[in-house]
Amino acid sequence: MGTIIGLLILACGDLYLKKKTGLHFPQWISKKYKESQKKPKE
Repeated sequence: MGTIIGLLILACGDLYLKKKTGLHFPQWISKKYKESQKKPKE
């Protein structure tokens, strides 16, 4: 049961991100990861 709810939350989050940024979760995560790699560590 918990896995179904988890998948629903992920699906909703994915749709929200798609509307907001035009990216799906994997693309968005990889984009954020690349950005964090570029930034110098404080």
